[in-house]
Amino acid sequence: MHRPTLGLSFTIALAALGCSSSADLARCTTTCGDGPFFLVNRVSFVVADGDGIADGFDLDGIVSDGKGNHDCYTTDLQAPDGRPGVDNRLAQILRDMPPELTASLQTQFQGAVDAGNVILLSEVVGKLAPGQASRFDMVIRFGTGNPVTDAEGKLLPHQSFSLADDPVAGVAYDIAYDGSAWRGGPFDLNIRGNFSKGGIEFSLLDAYYSATYDGGEIDGVVGGTIALESSLELVRALLADDESLMATIEAVLPLVMDVRSKDTGACDRLSLALKIAMIPADIVP
Repeated sequence: MHRPTLGLSFTIALAALGCSSSADLARCTTTCGDGPFFLVNRVSFVVADGDGIADGFDLDGIVSDGKGNHDCYTTDLQAPDGRPGVDNRLAQILRDMPPELTASLQTQFQGAVDAGNVILLSEVVGKLAPGQASRFDMVIRFGTGNPVTDAEGKLLPHQSFSLADDPVAGVAYDIAYDGSAWRGGPFDLNIRGNFSKGGIEFSLLDAYYSATYDGGEIDGVVGGTIALESSLELVRALLADDESLMATIEAVLPLVMDVRSKDTGACDRLSLALKIAMIPADIVP
């Protein structure tokens, strides 16, 4: 099987816009306070294991057994902490794909982050302290700059970046600590990227976020759904160099949608989750 060259110059925004008060969030176009600020330094798709365990969220409020039309004939996964009803269809697809194809996808996404082709900057508006009850709003925006890495090619903390033009992609409010992690949602995230064969843009809908914080790094998961047409556009962008595989996946993809659209009631949404880690950084004018 031909291994596709993703060839990303990937710029992806998963943004949650924050300001001095909730009423101002949607109008905030620069930093909204004194931070703290973070740089996304690791990104990967969640992949299920052979026992149906994968991180993610219950996006439709149904613990699906795959036996009925009400749950799009898709069996839900279980989270590592035992939570049932996890909607993460892409995790199952990536598990069942040829390993080299899944590895290529993960490597290219992380490589784009390491190379500075993806600079995502997060601003926390509110209180964030390890192990303490708190609430905050969060923004992740496009950034520009020349990131510095260590000898192993990993991004270093405490670097300074500027905001890119039109940096805002979405709003996440009221992320709260529940005793074990900070959790928030639902919210919509606009995602866009430039691939070797052209650009893509779609929305991660009804997304949820969960993260832990040790005083230095934020380690989290964001999960939501994308529409069928957006899923097809992603396939076309990622597999543009393998027309045969692209045609096969285009034919099968409509059959594996696992979440119903709130607008149409049809099974035309694909669930997924991303692991996202962030390190301290600074935003400059």
